[in-house]
Amino acid sequence: RAKKVSTYDFIILRMSRLYPLHILTLIFVTIMQIADFSLNGAYFIYQFNDFRHFLLNLCFAQSWGFEYGLSFNGPTWSVSIEILLYVVFFVLVFAAGRSFVAAFAAMLSGLLMGKQLNSAIGWGLYCFFAGGICFLAWDRFRGKSGPLLLLVGLMTLALSTLGCYYTRTVHNTLSDAFLYGGCLDRKSVV
Repeated sequence: RAKKVSTYDFIILRMSRLYPLHILTLIFVTIMQIADFSLNGAYFIYQFNDFRHFLLNLCFAQSWGFEYGLSFNGPTWSVSIEILLYVVFFVLVFAAGRSFVAAFAAMLSGLLMGKQLNSAIGWGLYCFFAGGICFLAWDRFRGKSGPLLLLVGLMTLALSTLGCYYTRTVHNTLSDAFLYGGCLDRKSVV
């Protein structure tokens, strides 16, 4: 918000936390996938283990819509979405500052994208910016009297309920919505 963190510093701070473990895991899983393929003629669980998907994984872009499906270390799809959300967050804060309206617009666009496309990116945007909106409200009204804090609590509950409602309309049960986080449909997981 105060623009004290440069783009370079922001990237270094985020990537130094995630990338070392990611690269070690990617190399280990790649070796294990190659070994499994040579022994059994098929990859273990995730079948898209080609050079294209390796590069996507290397760049944390394995769940940005360029992939054919989960590959190598499949659960890192969530880290891929997290990296994309960091970029969106940084650009939004840099451009709009601490704007409730900008956070609400990002949250709403994520909700629409998640609902229409059943997109992990859309649900990630919704959840990330819904949390941001709750923080902005709490930060603005902390130290205030009971009714304002109650309003913040009700807003948090409403945003959570809305997210659960929309993920439930995508999945068969509410437990599926929590299990899959509203990000993947059941068929793609199975």
